[in-house]
Amino acid sequence: MHKFEQIVSAILTGKKLTIEPILQSEESKIIDFANSNLMAGFILESLDFHCRNLELVQKLRVMQRLAVVKSISMAQELQKIKKAFAHNNIDLLLLKGAALKAMTIYDHTIRASRDIDILVPLANLDDAYASLKSLGYRYLNKKSADQAIILGKHHIPPMINSKGDIIELHWRITKLEHFETCPLARLVCETKVELRENSGIFVPRLDFFLVHLLYHGVRHHERSGNPVYIFDMASIFKFNGMQWPESSELIGLMGLQHNYEITTAFIERCFDKTTNSCYFRRTHSVNINEFIQCPNSISSPKLVLSDLNYEYLIKKLKATSHTYQLPYHSFKFWFILVGEFFKALRKLKLR
Repeated sequence: MHKFEQIVSAILTGKKLTIEPILQSEESKIIDFANSNLMAGFILESLDFHCRNLELVQKLRVMQRLAVVKSISMAQELQKIKKAFAHNNIDLLLLKGAALKAMTIYDHTIRASRDIDILVPLANLDDAYASLKSLGYRYLNKKSADQAIILGKHHIPPMINSKGDIIELHWRITKLEHFETCPLARLVCETKVELRENSGIFVPRLDFFLVHLLYHGVRHHERSGNPVYIFDMASIFKFNGMQWPESSELIGLMGLQHNYEITTAFIERCFDKTTNSCYFRRTHSVNINEFIQCPNSISSPKLVLSDLNYEYLIKKLKATSHTYQLPYHSFKFWFILVGEFFKALRKLKLR
């Protein structure tokens, strides 16, 4: 397995990979990547750093501990919100990271979250807002009017309590600019699943959950480089017995088929689900410059995805190493490429 593939696969699957000593000057990129993407837990779980990099590990552990404290505080808040919602006959339906952790797919040390995402039907939005207010939540933006404000958004403005816990209260899942009528919200509400180990808390059914994670990663935050949606999709894959929940009809309806094929094939490859020497199963043409978006990247012909193996990819990337003013064999260079890879994965367009 190539070094690039080892690093990507280890971070995604949590299989421990021992890393050679890293120069102190190279550590900052790892810290930046972990901080901006809330991924300290994933990195510590998957990469076994050399004892010379103790300072790096300590910084990552501080980030992880802060995330754990935040996660535990959010879990405690969920119990209060559940009771307040129940008083108004509203089911507490969680989305994204909060749902994955409530399902115990992740523990508090791995998956960090900035906020709690909750979905309620539009008819319950005012009562849900009032319930959160009764618990001390207020709009993060103090200039916002004291009411459940929609204004063409898919959720009301973020709310925050005195401990700094943030709630995003959704009445739809997709942005209005993408879909006039949200194709997911009604389906998720009507098929929600109550957790056995945490009665009164609901999560989306796995097939609709997967579609939401993919949509949120590649369309909702299409300008973001955060790769966490890939990790979340991989967690669903593992949770479902190394199989993908059947959701092809809805994925096609939402125009996500190509992104789905690419992302699921990549994840399968990392889990050794496939035997091909490349990430991809299909044979479509693709421009390598769309795959790895390096500044001043070299021109190259279109490739067939089935021919896009690691050796060819690394050969092209070596030619761009001068862009970063780093030797291509340095760990910092490899880690930059891992970040660029995750950014590019969401933007890759099949011809």
